[in-house]
Amino acid sequence: MNTTTHLARHMLSFEPNKDAARLCLYHYLIHHCQPDTPLTPQLFEDFSRLALTFEHWQNQAPALSQELQYILQHYNETFMLDWNLKDFVFPDHWQVVPIKNSIEGIHIFEKWLETHAPEGSKNRVFYTRDKNYIILSQSPSSEVTVIHSSPLMLIKKGELQPLTMNARLHYNDQLELTPNKTQYLKVDQNSYARFSLQNKTIQGMIIRGYVFQNKAQLQGRLNEFPEVYYPLKKIEQYYVDRKTDPDYQELVQALEKSIELFRLQHPEAESFGEAALTRGRSALENIFINDNVIQALVDQLRHEINP
Repeated sequence: MNTTTHLARHMLSFEPNKDAARLCLYHYLIHHCQPDTPLTPQLFEDFSRLALTFEHWQNQAPALSQELQYILQHYNETFMLDWNLKDFVFPDHWQVVPIKNSIEGIHIFEKWLETHAPEGSKNRVFYTRDKNYIILSQSPSSEVTVIHSSPLMLIKKGELQPLTMNARLHYNDQLELTPNKTQYLKVDQNSYARFSLQNKTIQGMIIRGYVFQNKAQLQGRLNEFPEVYYPLKKIEQYYVDRKTDPDYQELVQALEKSIELFRLQHPEAESFGEAALTRGRSALENIFINDNVIQALVDQLRHEINP
């Protein structure tokens, strides 16, 4: 009772497909939340913040707020709860602003960490090549949480604060993704991957667009899904040492082996080399960008294929 699943079932009677704001909330409940998540004002604030990362809802904040208030009021009255809507904050009460100065953006995130970071943690903020921010938080037990956020900020009670910090990755003390933990990765401007990892197999979904629709199911090995694997490796370059990254080492070995096969005039050198060259080029564009070692091996392999 009074969980995200219960509210989602209640909303089915409103035919959520007939209204974008209604559908957005419905999809948030079933795609972004655990089934037994309690309904609290904070949950709906998180929903509103995430929705406002999309320009559509920034422009349609009154419509989103009106629909959210209607759903909450109807649910409150139907199940005779004692909710007071004054305890809820709706998206049309906020103003969203982009921070163009990266230094100021880092200061805002550092100030947020002063009150939100776990006690005893070590924290650091990075500004990325694609003009976003990465926040690293290492616990006293050396577990690491990585938050990926945009330059969008929220004016709340006269102060600037990050609009949303929902995209979180969790690592163990070996900087490996924590098994059986919900991982949240922003894979492009309009999509998120929400998944868990067990025995090197991921299970989850890609959530796309301003109504949070399920774009694709994820079940299999991580590298089978380039739409997730590439963004993950791209963000990991800021905090994972490539010398210890098994994917990086495996690629280097494949390129080196391909070059060696050509020198030995092995009959499978060409087919193996073409595949390795494609992987190397893709890695330079999407994962290990501008990596000198891989670039040198790719150039050398290209010369072996086309002397």
